[in-house]
Amino acid sequence: MLRIAVPFTLGLLLGDALQWSPFALAIWALSAVVAWILATRSAPTYRNRWLRGAALVFVLLTFGMAWQAVRSPLHGPVSLARGTSGIDGSKVRVFELIGTTERTTRCWADVQAVHRDGQWTKARGRVLVTLMKDSLEPEPEAGATLVLSCRVDTIDRVPDPGGFDQRLWAGSYGAYHACFATKGRWTVLSPSLGALSGIADLRGHIVSWIKASDLPQRERGMVKAILLGIRDELDRDQKVAFARSGTMHVLAVSGSHVALIYGALLVGLGWLGERLRWRVVRSVLILLVLWVYAGITGFSPSVLRATATFSLVLIADMTPWRSQPINSLAAAAFLLLLWDPLMLWQLSFQLSFLAVLGISFFYKPIMWAWAAPNTVLHYFWSLFAVSIAAQAFTTPLALYWFKAFPVWFLPANLVIVGLVSLGVYGGVLLLLLHSVPFVGQLITAAMKSLLLLLGWTSDFFAYLPGAYPSIRIDAFQCLLLYALVFLTAAWLFERWKWTLRALLVVLLAVLLSWGYTARRTNAQDHFVVYDDREHLACAWVHGRALTALSDTTDEWLDRKVEAHARSCGASLVQRVDSMPQVLGRPPADVLIVRATDPMPAVRSFPPSAVVLEGPGRFNMDGLQTALTPRHGFILSPSIPARGRSYIRHWCSSHGVSVHDVRMQGAYVR
Repeated sequence: MLRIAVPFTLGLLLGDALQWSPFALAIWALSAVVAWILATRSAPTYRNRWLRGAALVFVLLTFGMAWQAVRSPLHGPVSLARGTSGIDGSKVRVFELIGTTERTTRCWADVQAVHRDGQWTKARGRVLVTLMKDSLEPEPEAGATLVLSCRVDTIDRVPDPGGFDQRLWAGSYGAYHACFATKGRWTVLSPSLGALSGIADLRGHIVSWIKASDLPQRERGMVKAILLGIRDELDRDQKVAFARSGTMHVLAVSGSHVALIYGALLVGLGWLGERLRWRVVRSVLILLVLWVYAGITGFSPSVLRATATFSLVLIADMTPWRSQPINSLAAAAFLLLLWDPLMLWQLSFQLSFLAVLGISFFYKPIMWAWAAPNTVLHYFWSLFAVSIAAQAFTTPLALYWFKAFPVWFLPANLVIVGLVSLGVYGGVLLLLLHSVPFVGQLITAAMKSLLLLLGWTSDFFAYLPGAYPSIRIDAFQCLLLYALVFLTAAWLFERWKWTLRALLVVLLAVLLSWGYTARRTNAQDHFVVYDDREHLACAWVHGRALTALSDTTDEWLDRKVEAHARSCGASLVQRVDSMPQVLGRPPADVLIVRATDPMPAVRSFPPSAVVLEGPGRFNMDGLQTALTPRHGFILSPSIPARGRSYIRHWCSSHGVSVHDVRMQGAYVR
């Protein structure tokens, strides 16, 4: 399966990078077919034994490229990527629920048709849908068809430096557009049917049972997270604590949860024996439970990957075949990417597969490095081996995206993973027995104590000294770190002599690249207007010093500044609770101009940019004549909508660059 999955995955990557036309793909596919016919027309000999394998790789690469083009929402004559102007309605099918609260529901949806110029036409694309609803109104489930009476907007808002980039996140799911439907602007055309409807009802019943368990809201949110992967009731402080302690994965239902359920069912049904017919019965029962659980959790990529892998193991258990973890993982990857190739670009999919790949390669060698003298030490040593093996393959990618490393991840995982295991089993008991007198109250009290201990433990490790230091790497350094991991493993486990020299070369390349990055960081000089819809908040970065300026102070601005400092490597952060007229230093300075200020004098050297701030009417002709900013005007969110519209129109007619923060997001230069 590795021989199939690897070239197919490379074909998906090539198809996304090259974006070839259908004609070019047809020529490439014809070449692949010809190569395959030539390689298989005659009996293989020892000299040309490699030809069939090379032809198969060529065919799979071609298939991957073609499959990417076929399934991509950016291709096709009816794709939304061709334009959304004039669209005032759409018919969509809910693909996956993201989150829900009493007032809103967010989901991914596949567009089936759009209403444009008074008529319905067929359309294709995936959108991020936000629905406003009443607290008593039932939420749509996966598989439901909706009619939305709202426009479709392109997701192009510029994020704050180091902040959440909705463009990348939505793009990894194939969604490049968004809809926001207020109350009365959406209706359910048809509910989800068949198995999806039953699973959705079961998921709703489980949530209702959790609410009826008399757990406090904070602990109830924890149970929903570790059992179902629903994090809508988790406090932000809880999420931050688990992220800083390196245990965020326990809040996202993943392979570990599926493994716990698989292990419990395997032990519980062990009395059936090892005869083939009873192994078939046991495997079929476990398969049904695992796939129902995958549906209850919303078919998240991590659960799908684990469920598909365990399904292959169970199918092998029904036959005389032997299953290999790497082979099962490759088969699961191929099947999932065949079903939805867009999964390849989802970070959760990448991290989950890398974690299992690391466990498959490194778990046994680490376990064999020490023989634990008793059962207790063996259990903790196995947790240690799993954590190290998974972290070895996920750390470089996590550093690239999150720019930080949880130092205390190892002891935190040793404790928290064990508590979560008890929490999963206790949660199942709570669902089954919460209404039984005395027994339900006893389980509720025990779960409350367990979850309080879980929260306290995550807080303890999250805020230890040096718990979450900033570490910034680029894509090239990420690849170098993976090369270090592979070469270190080859040297320690295989004792290949050449790997030590290669390891030293790669280590030298890492140090040189870090030195270059540090030099570039020390020389950086950029100006930012944060993405705030109400107030003007700016920051200027000189080297490793960040100065944030704003007339207001709130928690959201503190988060923006912290994320910005982490992403740019600033070690000195200053906050200024006022907005001076001149920011930075010449010749790259920025002017803040308010409508109530007198007309500025003509400058001998034009400013880098001019930020227009506050209500009132601006004399755009006078400002352009006096200042002539090199990068145009920046419109503060505090300017009323009519004023911003006038300035945008003036700039467009005079060929002057303009950036509207309220409409376009952050300004970064």
